[in-house]
Amino acid sequence: MNKKRIFLLDDEQDMLDTISEVLSKEFEVVSENNALEGIETLKSEKFDAVLLDINMPVMTGFDVFKEISRSTDLSTTAVMFLSSIAKVETKVEGLELGADDYILKPVLSRELLARVKNRISRLRKETSTVYRHGATRLIIDSQRVETNGTLVDLTPTEYKILFTLWKNVGKILTKDQIAQNVWRSDEVEHHTIDTHISNMRKKLSDPTVEIKVIKARGVLLNLRV
Repeated sequence: MNKKRIFLLDDEQDMLDTISEVLSKEFEVVSENNALEGIETLKSEKFDAVLLDINMPVMTGFDVFKEISRSTDLSTTAVMFLSSIAKVETKVEGLELGADDYILKPVLSRELLARVKNRISRLRKETSTVYRHGATRLIIDSQRVETNGTLVDLTPTEYKILFTLWKNVGKILTKDQIAQNVWRSDEVEHHTIDTHISNMRKKLSDPTVEIKVIKARGVLLNLRV
C-alpha cells in the first residue's frame, strides 16, 4: 500500500528535521523551510495532509494557507497548523480559516502521528458526503448545514438551492437553471427564487460563503478566503 503524502513547512530547520523524522515512520514526507517555495510545491503536488508552522519570516502559516486556498483544491487534504503559540485567539483564527487541527509545539511523537492519521482518516470518510469551506459544512447525507458546528436552520428548499449552488461553485447559474434543479421545473417565478435566496443569505453567518445575485445573469456561490 502506498504511503500517505505529508507536506511540512517550518522555517526552523531543527524543528523541521525532528518532525520530519517522526512523520517519516508512517508517511512519505516532503518538507520545506521557505514559505514561498512551499507555496509552489503545494500548488504543483497533491498531499493527503499539510502541516504549516505559523510564525515564519516573509509569510505566516495563515498567509500560506490563504494563498494556496485561492488556487488549490484542498477538499481532500487535511490542513493542520503546528505552532508554539498557545493563545486561544490564534487557535480560533486558524480553525476559522478552515484548518482541520491546531497542534501545539512541542508535541509528543505518538500524539503527532495519531492526530495526523486521525485527520486524514476522518477527511476521507467525509469527502463524499460533506462540502466544507471556512467554518461551514454542508452535510449531504442528512441535508444539514452547520457553521462553527451550529445548525443553520435552512428550509428544505433553501438547502436544495445552496446544494445546487455549491455543486456549481464559481459558476453563474440562471434562475431557470436553479428552478430546474430544485423544483424540476422552469416555470417557477424568479421572485420566488429571490425570496428564498434572500432568506438564506441572512441565515448564513460565515462571510467566506458568499451568495451573489448578478443582475440579468443569475446567482453565483463564491467561496472566499
